[in-house]
Amino acid sequence: MVPAQVPFVRVARSWSQPEIPKEQLAQIRLLLERAGIDEGLAIRDGVSLFLVDTHGMAARGWAKGYAYLPDAPPAASLRALLDNPRALPHGLFLRPIPGAQGWYVFVDR
Repeated sequence: MVPAQVPFVRVARSWSQPEIPKEQLAQIRLLLERAGIDEGLAIRDGVSLFLVDTHGMAARGWAKGYAYLPDAPPAASLRALLDNPRALPHGLFLRPIPGAQGWYVFVDR
């Protein structure tokens, strides 16, 4: 649905980067809405982030949601998530979802 050759994709309620054909964009947004993914989708380096909650801007904010990684992430990034993301150091932290190969709960700070 999203062009494979594009290195970064971001789909939000009111904008997308890069431009995605209107029909595909409408379909992506409908699927995100049905899944309860309020803040959109980000795809970078083969990692798909489904953004459920965000706060602030990219450089100073945080995001929480679900991540799909086709390959296992480095063990160093597999840390337990805390309810308070301000307590976490900067970076993407993942917790595997039991029984769901390749799926994780994440916080990105």
